[in-house]
Amino acid sequence: MKPDNMLPTKIKVLVKHQEHCNLDSFPLRFGFSFDRDQMIEISQETEAEPSEKYPNRWRFKGSMINPESGILEKASFVIVKTNSNSKIVTAWRNDQETEYYLSEVMKSLRKSGALTVIDLLGFHQKYIQGELCTHADLVNALSTNKSSSEIDKIKRESSETVAKVCEELEHIKIENMILKEENIVLKNQLDKEKEQARRTNEQVSTSAPNTLVSVELSIIHNNSSCTVLTLGDNQKWYMVTKYFDKNGDVTRKAQSLIGKQVVITSWDPIDEPGKWSSRNYFRNIYKI
Repeated sequence: MKPDNMLPTKIKVLVKHQEHCNLDSFPLRFGFSFDRDQMIEISQETEAEPSEKYPNRWRFKGSMINPESGILEKASFVIVKTNSNSKIVTAWRNDQETEYYLSEVMKSLRKSGALTVIDLLGFHQKYIQGELCTHADLVNALSTNKSSSEIDKIKRESSETVAKVCEELEHIKIENMILKEENIVLKNQLDKEKEQARRTNEQVSTSAPNTLVSVELSIIHNNSSCTVLTLGDNQKWYMVTKYFDKNGDVTRKAQSLIGKQVVITSWDPIDEPGKWSSRNYFRNIYKI
């Protein structure tokens, strides 16, 4: 889901009544829950950013009308695009790491039967007043009038969930560090290629990221034997191998990148922009 350039904008999203947002986030953080699937309107007020953990999910700040109180609620939203519409995944009020732990513990305890929507609706005022802000606060609130064995079970499940979340966040952090390093490598490679092109009065253009679907060898195109790349959008790119890949290095690299996200470079004379790139002739390929 790509956001509109003009913000704020109104978007309709589906709330699934048996999913996390309606069973956990809405009751505790906003004091309501739907008893059936519902379409709601959200005002998107910031550019949507892809989720670090789930690339098909988008996060943005916005607002909605609380159906229980009629009040305009400011929140952060996570939306996923489905085949037929946009669906809300979760929502929260405060951009704090504790909110993520709170969400995961809520979900875990609710799935185990230790926590209900009614419980969360009852805890809403504590949340609003700042008395229930963390997963530990939730455990303490839930432990009231419980037996010692029930309390131990709640605490144990909460601790296990938090440990799992910590591990997941650390994994995401490492993946992001690797991605950052790979982006630096890619930038250096592209800068080097651009410098090479300048020496022959040429300039480099780069394709949009796409998935490399296939690599075909020795295909005749415009009377020349070419390596042909097919991308996820069915676009084909051609390289005349006798001039630009005599040793087959680029072709072999392309074969190793099938199924991966790539960018493709094309060289044009500085005084004839688009001469070759507009005809889908490429010079190199890089993994992103």
